[in-house]
Amino acid sequence: MDVVRVASHCTEADTTRRHIELVRNAGRKALGVLMMSHMAPTAVLVQEALKMESYGAEGVVIMDSAGSYMVSDVTERIRALTEALAVDVGFHGHNNLGLAVANSLAAVQAGATIVDGTIRGFGAGAGNTQLEVLVAVLDKAGYATGIDLYKIWEASDAAAEFLVEDAPAIGSIHIVSGLAGVFSGFEKPVRLAAAQYGVDYEGSLFSSRQAQGRSRPGGHHHRAGDQPSGPLQSESGALPRRRFRADRDGSRCRRRTMNSLP
Repeated sequence: MDVVRVASHCTEADTTRRHIELVRNAGRKALGVLMMSHMAPTAVLVQEALKMESYGAEGVVIMDSAGSYMVSDVTERIRALTEALAVDVGFHGHNNLGLAVANSLAAVQAGATIVDGTIRGFGAGAGNTQLEVLVAVLDKAGYATGIDLYKIWEASDAAAEFLVEDAPAIGSIHIVSGLAGVFSGFEKPVRLAAAQYGVDYEGSLFSSRQAQGRSRPGGHHHRAGDQPSGPLQSESGALPRRRFRADRDGSRCRRRTMNSLP
């Protein structure tokens, strides 16, 4: 193992110091990773990344853990990071809003030298950036990756046949997760909470996002069960008025209006 990634929530880079130093002292390359990076303003991400660089990280990667970024968000953050850091900058995308490849291309155009991807997009939620598509897009955009297009397509087909039974797909839950900025790991506890309180499942995701607050780590899954204290709203205003209601078994069935929710 030549490269070790040391990750923290996007506002908690100080927790990575001893781990980064341990990796470097072992003679390995250390990359710092800032997860749930959409939860921090650009200036804060730069501050946290500078901490990782000072600890010895030879690169810093920001993760769009909830698949929430728009292209302009990525461009702004990557550009600021590349201007502030002396080490490599990278981007890790998720495809909740169907923008993982576009966001990865934007990251490269803004100066990123590390971009993550997986064969067939295999990964959490709606999946990661689909590697074979990303390689093709970068090639078309004039970026040399050193990856043989035909061989990676063959690897993709082989993975689909022998390794990946169900390739990730974008479902309504993933879209809502991306809009709400909630990590897909919240899906099960939010489904349970929605069933327990008899409330709208998608609306509960927005409520869970509000409960986290902008400074809370994405892994606080227990917050998903907190009872909502007020009307469920997205950050941009009221939710769409028609939603699926979660039954006790967590499935989505009949519709009801938001105004009729308990």
